[in-house]
Amino acid sequence: MTGGRVKSKVMTRVAAVLSLVLLAAPAAAQSRVELFGSFAVPAKVVTGTFTSDYEPLLINGGTATGRAGQTLQLAGGRPKGFVAGVNWVPGRRLGVQLFGSRVSHAIGGVNTPNQVRLTYLTRQPPDYIEREFTYQRSFDWPDTEGTLTLWHLGANGLLRLGGERVDLTLTGGLLFSHLSGHFDKASYVEFRMGGHSTLFYEEALARLRFSDEWRAGYNAGVDVAIAMGRHVALTTGVRWLSSPARTSVVAEILNADQQIFEVPLTRVQEHIATQPAVFSQTGALVFTIGLRVR
Repeated sequence: MTGGRVKSKVMTRVAAVLSLVLLAAPAAAQSRVELFGSFAVPAKVVTGTFTSDYEPLLINGGTATGRAGQTLQLAGGRPKGFVAGVNWVPGRRLGVQLFGSRVSHAIGGVNTPNQVRLTYLTRQPPDYIEREFTYQRSFDWPDTEGTLTLWHLGANGLLRLGGERVDLTLTGGLLFSHLSGHFDKASYVEFRMGGHSTLFYEEALARLRFSDEWRAGYNAGVDVAIAMGRHVALTTGVRWLSSPARTSVVAEILNADQQIFEVPLTRVQEHIATQPAVFSQTGALVFTIGLRVR
């Protein structure tokens, strides 16, 4: 009798364990890790401007006022990009997504003339009476040249809808963006007063780089996947990526070896690198097509 009771308890416990295993098996089968990779094509090319506006210096001279400046066009060319990442879907619907993306393209643009004006007081021979003079010129300016590369790292929540053959994935969350690149050429002008009140003109041609730092933002996307087999699916979708704040800093003077009077890099930075490069869009809509593997 005692042996029968022990056997009954053992059988009950075995049945309970088997029940738990059977209940957990479908959930375990649903849990999966997916890898994905896609080509990325922005819906619009980047367009922007960089404008400098400053009062040129008169070195070794008297009282002077003036303005100098220009606007450089920053138009993006044909972009090239990709997106790659991993999905973890522990249940049937909800999961987590991590991804990285990169989009790069050339920068060009047709520019308006560079305007320079200086009004100054000086004493010229033969009478050396102080008079006011004005130097004013407009220089045709070459097209902009440069590159722009935008990296993104995203961490998202994930919602999966649909069945085995076709499914829809909605994602959204935090985004970290890193913009790098440069554009040529920005002009910085200063004047010097020489002997017999002769005015000399010196120009520095600068390469400006975008600030090299990560910025936080957000992203949201939707992808449709069509199963091509048990483990592979074709994906296509669209994603919105917020853009980082875009600024520029002088990286180098391109014509330093051609200057008669050396123009310090610090003065170029102080006068023209304080202005940001301004772009028309605050974010980027990106189309993707690729594969998902599980």
